Amino acid sequence: MDNIDEIKFNTPDGHTTAIASKTQSFDSQERDVIFLGDKLNSDKLKERDLVILLKKQLDYKFKSIFIHKNPTKSDKAKRFLLEELGYIPSLQPEIDMIFVANNESVNAIEVKLIKSNDVKPRARYYKGFDQSIALYRYGFDNVGLWHIFTSDISIDTINKFGAQTWYFIRNVLKLPLDFSYYRLIKQREKIKFQVLQYTEENKGFVLSKTLDDPEFEIEWRYGNPILNDPMVRVLRESLNSYIHFE
Repeated sequence: MDNIDEIKFNTPDGHTTAIASKTQSFDSQERDVIFLGDKLNSDKLKERDLVILLKKQLDYKFKSIFIHKNPTKSDKAKRFLLEELGYIPSLQPEIDMIFVANNESVNAIEVKLIKSNDVKPRARYYKGFDQSIALYRYGFDNVGLWHIFTSDISIDTINKFGAQTWYFIRNVLKLPLDFSYYRLIKQREKIKFQVLQYTEENKGFVLSKTLDDPEFEIEWRYGNPILNDPMVRVLRESLNSYIHFE
């Protein structure tokens, strides 16, 4: 871990932007992230950057958060699965975010960055469905999908796109999948995740709070429907071992 007083980079227009204004700890992944300041809509912004920033902002709300991990990748986990199942199940190769709550529930989130090109006519509003559904097999208590929109997309467009996705998940497919959508904004020189709320199939509204606000609670409403499957129970045991010894 490195203590860094200030990190700066040069933007394409020649300006210098600071991404850390006070002493903070950065691991190797965090040093590589560009918190883009005014350039929230830059092509340089990647999903992995957002996941690291989400962890940084939400860590205080949870017992622990793991990012970009595969709990079954270690030799120990592979041996355990071979002993218990006789094979290693095919699983999502990497999990964006694993949340361990203070009550010991273990939940997973698939994060998808939605840019302006993604919300044109015939847009794939189901982006991330397959990856998030695949996370059920790991044995998480709850699984969710987060769509994060860049700030150059209008609120009306975001609400229409996000509300359609929410409606499709909840009322058409009836999936027990937690879904939320957010908009990247700049607030007091920091990037924040603005919370939006579905109201009906094509409508929503902006909440006054951001995702990291102490008064905003992340809710897990829909339990894993296959948690009692014998194979999933074994995978959950492996997951618990990973979380407690990582």
